[in-house]
Amino acid sequence: MPAPGRAQRRHDLRHAIYGCISAKTRTVSLVYTVAANFPTVPGQAGPNGTGTISDQVTGTMAGGGKLEFYASSDSRDPGLVPGTASNGDESTTNWYKLFFPSGTDFGLTDGSNAPWVSYDWTYTYQPPSGPVQQWTDAINPGDDGQSAADGNITG
Repeated sequence: MPAPGRAQRRHDLRHAIYGCISAKTRTVSLVYTVAANFPTVPGQAGPNGTGTISDQVTGTMAGGGKLEFYASSDSRDPGLVPGTASNGDESTTNWYKLFFPSGTDFGLTDGSNAPWVSYDWTYTYQPPSGPVQQWTDAINPGDDGQSAADGNITG
């Protein structure tokens, strides 16, 4: 999940989110995958927290995850998910709420990454020359995408 200060990301959600949603006694389990594009913002810190993004570039993002949470509504509709997200709406933290009608109340289950049970997002940029730049943001207690081993994208 993007941390404060990371470059803005624009995700094309219309064709990207695939959801399998099941409800048991108001506990909802949501699994989805995403394929989208992202731009970087020059001057911002690299996504793993080191280096500085030098140029605005566009790359691809792919991954998925599983969430568990409580919802007051049994009505879920992937058609409620907007085609794009930007201007601060691109954080994966609240994506699950987009599947439910306005007015739905949500609660979190136990867990340090709640509502996420698992996630793994891989961002890739292929420069015109030079090696591929890749950053992986995945549940990994203790670093959560912030390790040198997770890679980086600096443009």
